[in-house]
Parts: sequence; structure tokens; C-alpha cells
Amino acid sequence: MILDKATYRKLIILLLHFLDEENYKESLHSLERESKIFFNMNYFGELVMNGEWEKAEKYLSGFTKPEENNCSRELFFQLRKQKFVEEALRDVNAFQEVQDQSAQLSPLDDTRVNGETCGVVNTAPARAKLLENLKTLVEQDPELLEKLGIPGLCKSAFWKLIKLICPTPQRKLRKLKEELVFLIIQFLDEEKFHETVHELEQESKVFFNMDYFWKLLINGEWDKAEKYLSAFNLGDDECLARIFSVMKCQTRFEALDRANLFQSVKMVLEKNPFLQNKLKFPDVGKARLMTIIKQTMDWWVPYCANANWNISFENIPTVPKLCHIQLPVTSAEHDGVLPEPSGFGSRGTTRCTDVKPTNVSVVWELAEISEPTQCCALVLPDNSPEEKIVRLVYSYSGDFILAWAEDATYKLWIWRSGHILYRKVNANLQSQLYHPSSGMTMINEIGRLPQDPYFALESLGLFSAFGGRISTFCWDMFEKLATFADPSPSSTYFTFLDQNTSAIGFNDSSILIHCLRSKKNKVKLQGHKGEITCLVFSHKLNVLVSSGADAQLCVWTANGWQKLERQIGIYEAPLLHPLKQWVLIESDIPITFATYSCDCQTIYVSCKTGCIKVLVSKTLTIRCRINVTAYAQCAACVQVYPLSIAAHPSKPNQIAVRLSNGSVHVLEPLEYGEWGVQPPTLEDGMQ
Repeated sequence: MILDKATYRKLIILLLHFLDEENYKESLHSLERESKIFFNMNYFGELVMNGEWEKAEKYLSGFTKPEENNCSRELFFQLRKQKFVEEALRDVNAFQEVQDQSAQLSPLDDTRVNGETCGVVNTAPARAKLLENLKTLVEQDPELLEKLGIPGLCKSAFWKLIKLICPTPQRKLRKLKEELVFLIIQFLDEEKFHETVHELEQESKVFFNMDYFWKLLINGEWDKAEKYLSAFNLGDDECLARIFSVMKCQTRFEALDRANLFQSVKMVLEKNPFLQNKLKFPDVGKARLMTIIKQTMDWWVPYCANANWNISFENIPTVPKLCHIQLPVTSAEHDGVLPEPSGFGSRGTTRCTDVKPTNVSVVWELAEISEPTQCCALVLPDNSPEEKIVRLVYSYSGDFILAWAEDATYKLWIWRSGHILYRKVNANLQSQLYHPSSGMTMINEIGRLPQDPYFALESLGLFSAFGGRISTFCWDMFEKLATFADPSPSSTYFTFLDQNTSAIGFNDSSILIHCLRSKKNKVKLQGHKGEITCLVFSHKLNVLVSSGADAQLCVWTANGWQKLERQIGIYEAPLLHPLKQWVLIESDIPITFATYSCDCQTIYVSCKTGCIKVLVSKTLTIRCRINVTAYAQCAACVQVYPLSIAAHPSKPNQIAVRLSNGSVHVLEPLEYGEWGVQPPTLEDGMQ
């Protein structure tokens, strides 16, 4: 993190004050909840007194959960209890109205309920009493106790600081405030305060997020889409009404029709003159706001240490613009010595042209693992090492490793200690090659043409092919259960969409969506110009991503199986926005394999030079280098290198590595450790 914890908290507090002063109330309360810095008891009380129970529980759940402690449990219970009581009373009143109407038609007196129970129930006293109880519980709750107060700041504190950092003529202050909101939105997005981001977009009206609007339409979240669109003054109520009516007609339509709807709406919005300057987010450098605040604090702290509060602001770090800074930043030269403070509030003529990293350096060294004593390593036993391993995977639960040899046979390793079967792969315990009591061997039929093998695991089932038909096995007994798909064209990749549906790629560039239960094909997808090399299905986004020998990526929606995109590179589904790029130094080329850890915080990259580089996924910076000499004894005499890596499904620091000589090794850091230390960013002053 660029800012230390204390400064980060101060920045959040400044933002909360700014949002409050600008009357961005929804953004304010959303940031309170997402940042967890300040529990606003007044706002919480308003929700309770207004009977907005869902909002009140959502706000509370941002700070604590029922299982945290007894006070938290009681808070949630009291809220839900009052909600239930009021709903029950409303049902009684509705029943009473029916009785009253019936009584007018019937001479029987006993059809009426006592008049004291009729009419609207006065909930205010009960809610007020509830609120008093809730306040007491909040003040006793250890999860909330230290979040009930917020430092008082002078009026417009954050705005005054920004004007000091970015001196701007009076006539451009409105533009400066707009740029400041852009900076805040960028910061909130980087910190994953996504709800606050979209609330602020609506309340500030500086940026219409077309990607977010697209997601709302594709997911059929019509109320949210209408609310988001209504926040922006489009100047044409009739046009807006037409868009809303079309959106509401799409409720029962498939995702493809929604995508077509979005394209139609998008064209209308792009032509709207009121949105012309709100559809593009400025090109702001990464962590721009935090960098500016950090440099200001780095300048400020030495002055505070002087115990002389007559501080001069003539050399405070300043920027010509808050946004659109592309070139490396520069600063006035101080030779490492700050000028002595003079009169408070005076403004000299010497000022920095832009923010510059401070001279404070963090000494950091790349972790280099070269000796067997520096990590936990285990070579998996193999009674037929001449048959080299070509594919490698962990089970979903991480209790065994499955490998595929070049003769189309399978090998499975489990972990035992005496009579105990360990349910997790462990680099500190010896493994054993599993042989079922049936004595069977899992082996695929091999196609006539050379073809890369592939396989997929599902519960107790194993699906695989080696240029021929697809075989299914019970891996517990190594029994072949069935074969399906024609041998020509050859299947090249296989993945599960659910327990009953699979996607199969072929060397003729086609993709089949296959029903396993009925053994029938649902649909055939065409879009590539070469054999299918990989298939991945996202359950969250409900899309299938395919890659082919034509160097193309295609995204297919599972609702209708229509193609959404086709691009090249590294992208974020489903919009395929490019993310980051990492270029190796020439001596490490080529890369032989790369994979994410199970928590997606780490990327393991193997190179033909024999090393494995451990990268921080967010920044693509190297935190550790694992040399083959640390785990392969033959490395000193024969050139071997890792060909593929399998990541453990629940232990982010454990990997299984397949070497070019066919051997398989399990690697872990030393006990309770990680692969090196995460390097500081450039903003931290890395040396």
C-alpha cells in the first residue's frame, strides 16, 4: 500500500467530510459501510425510525456479523424482530379492513374486532424504544465501539488542501472540483469500494459508466438500470421515457436480446448532448490520489517534527493538473534538505512542478531459492519413469495428484503415514503411487494423428482424450465407464459447464455443447479458424471463453450461445478489457508455463532456463525466484527445466511441477512461510 494505515484512515475521513459537504449522501453512507472507518449512529437511527429494515441491516452488516459476538447477534435479532412484528400488524390491519367491509353486509355483531385494534398502528414509540436499546448494544459492541467517533475538521478541509496542492485560477475551480471527483472515483475503484463508486457517479454526474450500465442490462437488473439512467439529466424526458418502456419490455428476453437492447440504447445515449462529456474517464495515473496525498504527508511530517508551527507552504508539493499527467514527475531541487519554515500561510514563488517520490528508500532483495534447505520439496515416486509425464492436475479437494504419461496411461499419487490416509497433499510427507485393488490401469485410446492430450475431473469421474474418442473413467477403481464422440474430427479440449453439460473443442475449430445424460449434442459453435486449444466456463458470468490456434479469444453467452467478443491478449471477462502485461528479460525467454495460485494473489511462471518466478498478480512484480537446483538433484549434471505447474486448490503457496525429464515434484515454502516478501511499489521508494 502506498499510504501507511494511519494516513490511509485520515484520507478516508477527509473523503467522508467532502462527500457530506457536497451533499452526496448516498455515496457518504456507502463509503462509511465499505471502508468500515466510521459507524454513523445518526444515519442508522434514521433508518430504524423510518422502518427501512433492509437498509439498516445492510448498513450494520458492513461493520459486523451476527456471529461476531453476543452484542452483534442481539443487534440483528432486535432489527429482525421489530420488522416481523410490524409486518404482522400490517397483516392484521389488512384483515380488519376486510372484516369491516363484510360487517356492512352482515347483521352479526361478532364479525367485528374491537375498535381499539382498528386503524393504522402507531409504530413510532416502539421504534424509539428499540433505537434506545440498539444504541446501548452498539456502544457495548467491540466491533463498533471504536468506530463511533470521527475527528472534527474545519469546513472544506479536503477542498482547501486540494486547492493548495493544485493552484488554479478562480475561474477554473469548477473544473478542478470535477477533476477531484474523478480522482476520488478512481481511488474508490482501486480500493474495490464499488458500490460507493456507482453512487458517486450518479450523485456527482461527472461520469456515465457505460460498462456498469451494460452489466445492469445484461443481468436484467432493470430497476437499478433505470435508477442509474435517471440520475443523469438527459434533457429529453420523452426520449428517456421511451428508453424505460423498451427496457421494461425486455424483462423476459434472453441475454442476447439484452445485448442487442444495450447496443440500441448505447447509440441513443452517445448522441445525447448532455452526455457528450460524461462518457470518457480521464487517463489518470495509477493510485494518483494516494500518491499526491503521500507526497504531501512526506513533506508535512518533517515540519511537524520541528515543533515550530509557523509553517510556510511555499515549497509544498504541487501539481499543474490533478488529471492527465503522463510524463515522469519532477520536482524542485532541495538537495535532500527542506527549507526552514517562515510565516504561516505565506506563499512564495518557488514550487514543485509535480509530485516526486521522496528520498526515503526501502531496501528490498529478491528471494532466491537455490538450495534444498531453503524450501520443502518432494519428488513423487514413479515405478516407470521412462514414460514421461505430459499433463498434471490436483483433485478439486487437494487430496491427490493425477498425472498423464505420454503412453496415454494415468498415474495417481496419494499421501499416507502408516495406516492414515491424508486428505491433503503435503510436501513434508512421503507419497505413494496408487494402485486400485481391481488391478486395472486407466489408459486412453490414441488417435492416428499427433494430438495434445487433455483431461477434466468431475466428482469421481475422469474425462479424457488423446487424439481419439473421449473416455470416461472412475478414478477410484481405474475402471473405464464409457467412450463417446467420433474419432474424427479429433477432440482437443473438454470442460464442464455443470454436472450434466460439457463443452468439447475439436481440431476442425468447432465447439460442441454436449448433454452427458442424454448423450446428445445441444448446439455446435463456430467462430474460430483453427483447432480449439482451451475452454473455460465462468459460472458467475454465465459465459464460455474459448481460445484457438488462430490466436483468438471468443466469449460465448450460455443464454442462446451467441458470440459476444473476439480479441487477442490478456483480458477481463466478459468485456475482454486488457489488464496488465509483464515482459521477461531476454535471458529468461521462453516461458514454458504460467498459472494462478488458488487465491489469485500469485502467478507462478516457469522458464526454460530452469527457474520458476513467483509474481504478485496485482502488480506483476517478482517476489521470489525458485531455481531448479533447490528440488531436482539431477539438475547439476543434466539440463532439466519445468514444463508445467499445477496449483493446489486451497493452499496458495503449494505447487506441483512437471520437469522435462518426466519427474514430478511438490514444492512449498518452509513451514508457515511464503515465497519471499512482497516487494514495495515504486511509490514506496523501492531501492
